[in-house]
Amino acid sequence: MKRAAQLLGSLVCCGAIFAQSGLAPGVLRLSQVNRKMAVLLDELPSFSCLETVQRSVRGARSTKLALVDTLRLEVGFVGGKEVYSWPGVKRFNESTLSDLVGTGLTSNGEFASHARNIFLNNVAAVSFQGEELLRGHHAAKYRYRIPAMFSAWRLTFSGRSGLASSQGLFWVDTESLELLRLEIDADQIPPEIPVRSVHIQIDYGRTKLGEKAFWIPETAQLLWEDYTGAAGRNDVAFSHCRTFRTDSSISFGDTPSPDPIPANLTLDLQLTTPVDSSKSSSGDEILARVTRDVLRRGKVVVPQGAVVYGRIRRLERYADPQPHYVVGLELTEITFAGKTAPFTGRLEKFSGHGTMALSPDTANFETTLQGVGSFVVPADSFILDNKFQMTWRTRETK
Repeated sequence: MKRAAQLLGSLVCCGAIFAQSGLAPGVLRLSQVNRKMAVLLDELPSFSCLETVQRSVRGARSTKLALVDTLRLEVGFVGGKEVYSWPGVKRFNESTLSDLVGTGLTSNGEFASHARNIFLNNVAAVSFQGEELLRGHHAAKYRYRIPAMFSAWRLTFSGRSGLASSQGLFWVDTESLELLRLEIDADQIPPEIPVRSVHIQIDYGRTKLGEKAFWIPETAQLLWEDYTGAAGRNDVAFSHCRTFRTDSSISFGDTPSPDPIPANLTLDLQLTTPVDSSKSSSGDEILARVTRDVLRRGKVVVPQGAVVYGRIRRLERYADPQPHYVVGLELTEITFAGKTAPFTGRLEKFSGHGTMALSPDTANFETTLQGVGSFVVPADSFILDNKFQMTWRTRETK
């Protein structure tokens, strides 16, 4: 009884101190939130999710957004940082999101880095903004700001890249202290990035990874506007999340390879994987087949029937000046005689789908992503099937 009385007295005393300090409950809760989020983020295993991005844009004179393309990527959390690859690839590499996507506005951090910067790195100035109902949860709302000198948020637009400082809001459940939503607004955007504003909203939910459930992003939305009044929106969904062992799942096996494919060879190819504007997405795998032997000094260096692997890198729909698609295909590997070698080439000509012309921005696109063949399909919809023939000239593989 005496111990209980002492404890009660201690609690009353502490309550009096808190009351005298004038600190709001949300301010006192912030330290608990930081500790809770630090533990949750620190316990995250190495895992990856399928990231599906639908990108929409509108012109400066338009008021309606139009869907341009859909991207499918694999995003992973490894060693405390985000990594990216195409779906189905056996490993992640050092490629950034902008390296893979190449066009439009991209930013890093939506998967994990923004939250880690706020709750683990202790670089954000945070203030309590009150409580409200959010997605059926009683939520505490906080405002934060991260100065540019501590920011790791990289924006890339039209081949130009730079770090931006950020400010925004986050909401946590008042009982579980788990993060419900995070909003990020770009602040002090570098002058080399030709956009006026960037806003991101990330919603979190509980997902099972292995034997344990973790609180990770479920959806995100990125909004941007440039100085001409043109704007865009990226709608992002994370799904098919799974854990992996970094020592085995992000490295290739010891697959024997033939000698590198020489440069300046001409390969005639037949597309064997259909590209359907109503079903396909950027990031989907494609296959093509070599239709005749490729000779060098009278010797067959690439036999007829060799299989070339690649990806759809662009599948963008535009309405002006007339309905058309910009299609970009990248070929990355060639297989024959049971062996695989890297492939880098330039698309020189194609046939098999009406009247098409090389995309006006092919040169600019290939400056960023070498080895991508880009062209225009003037149609509301289309299918490229095995009648689609291409001629590629190999380049030196670096």
